[in-house]
Amino acid sequence: MSTMNLPTVDKTTILIVEDNALVLEHVVGLVKSLGYNVIEASDGVQALSKLDQDITVDLLFTDMVMPGGISGRELAEIALERRPNLKLLFTTGYSTVVSHFSDTMDQNVNVLKKPYRRAMLVEKLNTALGLQ
Repeated sequence: MSTMNLPTVDKTTILIVEDNALVLEHVVGLVKSLGYNVIEASDGVQALSKLDQDITVDLLFTDMVMPGGISGRELAEIALERRPNLKLLFTTGYSTVVSHFSDTMDQNVNVLKKPYRRAMLVEKLNTALGLQ
């Protein structure tokens, strides 16, 4: 098995926010297999609750389109107010969301389009965490 440029992930913690339970389970498994610590949430409200706890979170990896009143973008804005040094990685299966998001946000925002393979996840995590 190739290492695909795996980063050094010692104690790096990623908060994964995904409303689809099967996708969440799959992504959590992938990210854990890369050596990261993982905290999971099924919506923005749950993610904010986790961020309010006294836990280290290095990266917020969130779906952009979620039910429950808080989109991934809104979640990121609130999260950055609470934790200004938090790194971000967004994911979505909707190409129109990606193009609108790219037009209205900083060009340094990292977006991973669904479906994605492990190698692309590794690349985007490395970029989002500043490891590349």
